[in-house]
Amino acid sequence: MQSLRTRLLAGILSSMALLLIVFGVTIYVSIRNALMHEFRDALRVTVETLIASTEIEDGEVLIEVDPAMLGAAGGASAATWFQFWLADGAVLMRSESLGDRDLPRPEGDLKSLRMTPIDLPDGAVGQAAAARFVPECDDDLALGGAEDTDDPVAVTLVVARSIESVRRRTSRLAWLLLGAGAILMAAASGMTIVIVRRSLAPIDTLAGQIASMSPDDLGTRLAAANLPSEVEPVVQRLNAMLDRLQTAFDRERAFTGNVAHELRTPLSGIRSTIEVALLAERTPEDYRQTLDDTMDIVRHMHGMIEILILLARLDAGQIRFTLEPIELGELIGICWDAVRASDDGPRHDFANDVPGDLTCRSDRQWLSMVLTNLFENARAYVDDGGRIWAAGRAANGQVEIEIGNTGCRMTADEARHAFDRFWRADTSRADTGVHYGLGLSLVERLIAALEGTVECTVGGEGVFVVRLRVPSR
Repeated sequence: MQSLRTRLLAGILSSMALLLIVFGVTIYVSIRNALMHEFRDALRVTVETLIASTEIEDGEVLIEVDPAMLGAAGGASAATWFQFWLADGAVLMRSESLGDRDLPRPEGDLKSLRMTPIDLPDGAVGQAAAARFVPECDDDLALGGAEDTDDPVAVTLVVARSIESVRRRTSRLAWLLLGAGAILMAAASGMTIVIVRRSLAPIDTLAGQIASMSPDDLGTRLAAANLPSEVEPVVQRLNAMLDRLQTAFDRERAFTGNVAHELRTPLSGIRSTIEVALLAERTPEDYRQTLDDTMDIVRHMHGMIEILILLARLDAGQIRFTLEPIELGELIGICWDAVRASDDGPRHDFANDVPGDLTCRSDRQWLSMVLTNLFENARAYVDDGGRIWAAGRAANGQVEIEIGNTGCRMTADEARHAFDRFWRADTSRADTGVHYGLGLSLVERLIAALEGTVECTVGGEGVFVVRLRVPSR
């Protein structure tokens, strides 16, 4: 897997190399074309100079070549080759550099100046310009002036010059561009490496902070100082994840301690009951009573363990629900009757104010467990002569169910922890062995699994209210 540093360096340097290549090729081609254009212009000027030096006098073609003029036209260092032919092919004149050699004579129509590559007699590569004209006695001369190429006074001219000077200049230019490009790439590579290293240094520091963290030190948070703005959201998400991890670890530690405490009390009760029974001989009735007391404690422990298993299955998403329309007024009445029938304590006023036609779409079995837990919680904490009620209404595609009771002694701050597992308002846990502190936790998880929400509030005069919201359809 490539590192971010490697990717940045490769991307930046390859882009710079590509730009330098494109820039270098563009400069090279532009200058080469300019030099060739200048070369051809000089060759054209030489042709025009030679044509201007040709005239007819007394019926003869005379050529007055001025070497100084040729030098001015072609450049001081230019070696110019030229040759004149008459219409019948006879050589009229050739440059001294040709000696007894000939330049290629053009064939066919030659209406205008023609430029072609040529191999010069000395073996060099050159460029030739060919023209056919009729000498004039005056100064009105023009290329391609021979309308009739069979005219006996029509003259053909070929001027050639080596392009080695152009090639040497373009070769030097190419090497100059290559050298400059190599130096620029070397300098750019060094600067890019330094810039990328300095830019990624905060990320290396961040990686070091993460590597130094341990499960025992989740209170430490990652510092966002001196980090690029693009990395700050990542640090914020990581710190948020650390908050959740710390909460989870704290919950795990608290859960372990709470379970140990909840199990120690009933196990101590079983142990003391058995030890008392073993101190002396007992009658069968006494032993039966001991076993009955032990069985009550075991049932209590079994109930708590069943709730813990159910919570674990809910957390793992292992519960399957069967959704169906449910008449809430009827179901609330059934759940309340079941709770009241299982409790031999004092009777309390109960008001079922849920409309008879109020329905929701949920799982009957698990929603019944939710309502039963809420009624059991209300029965456990309602004051003597107090009230318990249920109400409901439909709103915004949901059904809101309210279950409340009087006699609540919690504060609003304490009520925010009511759904925490094993939490009790009584920090002394005087009711250990009677209540687990899991009922409302189970309600919250079941309602969430049923795609609903739950909240609780504490009002004036000790009124405790739990509100459920479940889908209406």
